[in-house]
Amino acid sequence: MSLPLLSRIMMLFLVSVVQKIKRFGFGSPLNLGFPGEVTGRLNDVRNDMFARATMCFGYGLLVTPLHLARAYATIGSYGMLRPVRLTPLTEPLEETR
Repeated sequence: MSLPLLSRIMMLFLVSVVQKIKRFGFGSPLNLGFPGEVTGRLNDVRNDMFARATMCFGYGLLVTPLHLARAYATIGSYGMLRPVRLTPLTEPLEETR
């Protein structure tokens, strides 16, 4: 297979890959309540061909270390997406799968 063909195939599946990445919480706020909290960035690849091409090379995605830790925790807990807290909990929080 040639490289242009592979990149075209990747661009076809990219929208579904980005949707799966969003389910891990990338690009959404963590709602910690601290000033200066950064949400990260996930470019919209549905209509922008340039954004699709850059996402194929690994650009267009900005992730905070806390977002990455949350994604690893979700994988480690068999798909249970738990809210992130930096303070001790007094009651259990709601989980989503």
